[in-house]
Amino acid sequence: MAHSISTALAIYIVAQCFLFKISVTEAENVPISFKLDGDKLVRRDGDAVVLDDNVIQLTNNERGLLSGTAGRVVYDNPIPLWNASNKSFANFTTHFQFQINWTRDNVSGYDDYGGDGLAFFMASPDTGYNVPYSGDGGWLGLFSRNNNGNLSNHLVAVEFDTYNSSNWDKNDNHIGIDVNNITSEVSVPLEQRLNNSKIWDARIDYLGRENMLVVYAGSNGTASRQLSHKINLTKYLPEQIVVGFSAAAVESSEIHRLISWNFTSVISSSSELQSSEKRKVTWKAFILVGSGLLIAVIFVSFTIYKWRNKEKNHAMEDEEQPVNVDIDMEIAMEHVPRKFTYEELTLSTSNFSEEKRLGRGGFGDVYKGILVRSNEIVAVKRISAGSKQGKKEYLAEISTINRLRHRNLVQLLGWCHEKAQLLLVYEYMPNGSLDNFLFGERRGEVEWSRRYGIATDIANALLYLHELWDECVVHRDIKSSNVLLDAQFNAKLGDFGLARLVKHDQWLQTTKVAGTLGYLAPECAVTGISSPESDVFSFGAVALEIACGRPVLDHSLQSPKVRLVEWVWEMYGEGRLFDAADKNLEGVFDRAELEQLVVIGLWCSHPDPSSRPKIRQVLQLLHFEVPLPRLPSTLPKATYSPLEQAFYSQSSDFTVSTDIPSTSTHFSASTSSSIGMPLGR
Repeated sequence: MAHSISTALAIYIVAQCFLFKISVTEAENVPISFKLDGDKLVRRDGDAVVLDDNVIQLTNNERGLLSGTAGRVVYDNPIPLWNASNKSFANFTTHFQFQINWTRDNVSGYDDYGGDGLAFFMASPDTGYNVPYSGDGGWLGLFSRNNNGNLSNHLVAVEFDTYNSSNWDKNDNHIGIDVNNITSEVSVPLEQRLNNSKIWDARIDYLGRENMLVVYAGSNGTASRQLSHKINLTKYLPEQIVVGFSAAAVESSEIHRLISWNFTSVISSSSELQSSEKRKVTWKAFILVGSGLLIAVIFVSFTIYKWRNKEKNHAMEDEEQPVNVDIDMEIAMEHVPRKFTYEELTLSTSNFSEEKRLGRGGFGDVYKGILVRSNEIVAVKRISAGSKQGKKEYLAEISTINRLRHRNLVQLLGWCHEKAQLLLVYEYMPNGSLDNFLFGERRGEVEWSRRYGIATDIANALLYLHELWDECVVHRDIKSSNVLLDAQFNAKLGDFGLARLVKHDQWLQTTKVAGTLGYLAPECAVTGISSPESDVFSFGAVALEIACGRPVLDHSLQSPKVRLVEWVWEMYGEGRLFDAADKNLEGVFDRAELEQLVVIGLWCSHPDPSSRPKIRQVLQLLHFEVPLPRLPSTLPKATYSPLEQAFYSQSSDFTVSTDIPSTSTHFSASTSSSIGMPLGR
């Protein structure tokens, strides 16, 4: 009897501990995420207004206002920054685009540099919502003469300053970090002017564990690391803060516009989110039992543990094994993006219904989802349970694309791995993939001007990946189905599951062939080597598809039409290049642009990687900055090993991953004439 009572009490304690653990686990890593959408979720103050396209203009358009102009926009809910009771802290990232347009006021007689600038700020809810009166744009709508330097401001800002206020600024064009004071603690000058009317991309990361604030910024989608500062925000800001933007100008000499804004924060919190009653019940259970039941608790816990593991193993006999906890550790090191729950994504996709499926990739299906909390439309990729490389590609996608910021790259919003599922959440692209408009159900719907712009967008994305980011990113799977189109048919490159990082001016040596037939460079099939040059080869295939409106491989046709590059090169050699144009265009295209794109596609398709152009040269050609190259009249012939000949004899288009010995083959190419072109800037 005593043993039964002890066992019952022990089970009660285990149950209470289990409930307590669930409540703590659910409260840890509570994500906060929002996206700017006009007036929704935000509060405006001062001269801030919402324009027709949901852009927020922080300063007004009128000139000659002696009192100047200032405005703020603030997320309308407090955000946890830290928690004194459990010593937790937040990691957050915010990505935004802004434009500063200098409109010189000739009446006021101010100099040629405009003024004054824009700032992202974090502040106490008591002071964060309202612009303090200053009468001087140099305060950026953050401070005034009366409160500058006061610890009671509880305000930290990252300023994008465009005017040299001699009392506190070192120069007239810089990024700085301000702490309760308009005089920046640290700042860095910029070569490009902030008020050049271009769209600037910026990202700010705060790593709570390291007490590090990092600022990335750049115009035209090329944000790079500009400033980092070790700062413990808990010393200057309360536990709950508000975040937003502020801008100001004297004589309205500048117009400041916030074009987009995403914010994601995760704080490791526990006790503040639990009810006091649950804590009382939990600790009473511990006190009632005491140390005398310790053995019974251990016994029951061990029994339950064995039973749960047996049930779990039985339930997953036909499923992929759950993701190892090491993945959590690797992702935690990246700090961002947001972690979603499996229930949240299941609900958003109607349990991954067929009606919600957008398409199928090399490693899984993609579904349209509508997040219940924010009503935001997203794309959810579910990695195939049968994919042997699923876990590897999942981690590669997160670790690579998470750190990239460019307007022509699909943005990764978050991730989830629960219930033996690997899920990735991306921004939603309303017009789907490019291949559907070239030779799918919607073929012929995109006119020539948009097609040429799409090719330029892809080249811009590759320039960023190959040359402008900290490391060289080799995508390894560029194809028309991985080019996605937004509502305005701007192109964004996606699917980074095969991408790898290499040092600049180096090649990636692997023992596995990765890519898609027709887009895969011949040297990759032979040697396992991937490089920026192999990405350029893939771009050439996509460029020809855009111009000709047919897939790079079409086995329903007879030779030489099976391979698009062979057929187009034959047309080029016979002087019939325009006959290769997509018939769905019905002859409506710019002849100079079509010739430009086709020749670029052929040059990129050269079998010898050393004879292909760099992506920077491709962009120069697309912008008509340099003359076209002189290509051979026939496709250069490559010498393939028997292994590669077997590889190309495959009759279907699919993503491959085949072990290839990287030292057993040799590649060479012979050309009938040299390729030369004068290089531009």
